[in-house]
Amino acid sequence: MLIASVMLAACSRPEVKPTLSPEEQVRHDGQLGVKLAEAFETGLPRIADSEVAVFLRTLCGQLASGSPALRDAPMGVVMIEDRAATWRNYALPGVRIYLSLGLLKAIEFENELAAVIALQLGHVEHRHVTRNIEQRVGLEPDHPAVLASLFPSPYGERQEDSVGTLTKDAVFYYSEEQEYEAIERAVELMYRGGYDPRGLAALWDRYRSNPGRSPYPIETLGTLVERTYQSIVRFSPLRNPIVRTERFVAVMKRIKRL
Repeated sequence: MLIASVMLAACSRPEVKPTLSPEEQVRHDGQLGVKLAEAFETGLPRIADSEVAVFLRTLCGQLASGSPALRDAPMGVVMIEDRAATWRNYALPGVRIYLSLGLLKAIEFENELAAVIALQLGHVEHRHVTRNIEQRVGLEPDHPAVLASLFPSPYGERQEDSVGTLTKDAVFYYSEEQEYEAIERAVELMYRGGYDPRGLAALWDRYRSNPGRSPYPIETLGTLVERTYQSIVRFSPLRNPIVRTERFVAVMKRIKRL
């Protein structure tokens, strides 16, 4: 009787999923990202410009090359119209990044643009959206019922409070710790890509100068700046950082005309 009970207990143990390497995890997430993108992009106001798209995808690839987990992932960078004039960017698993057209038009230096993309790469590498889905929905993230409920609006914002700020139930809500993780990774990716990581601090300052367009509460931006500089001091200053290439200048002229 005891032997039978032991056998029954052994058979009822939950299946242990194998641990994936960072590269394998990104490939797995990429498959999920395809399904998520199909749901997220339904009705999403996208901005099409092939020349700009190639430049953004190339820049994304250059930054991602500093990460063994991301360098071989397919890159997708899309410009989107702002929602309620807010400069909000998004990232889905599999390196699918969506950038605010309003923010792109406000950018002046190439390291700021690199910072916008690197920050989203940091969220992708740390699997923040995937983990948010797993923790808050309670089902496998590629379950059909989950996919149908994640993006009821084109921007995936499931709930908002009275002032339009994302609540903790939103797919793209990032905790303070998640933001810090993305900052640290963004600084490293920018440094490895040849971009002065102070461009990320400049990005936070741009949000602070435009509080009506910032997706971040004004009281948190100072903390994000501080955390950015804490990450920057870990690296020696770049001797010849990329500032404004001719290609960047040409692309920005196209963006400002959109």
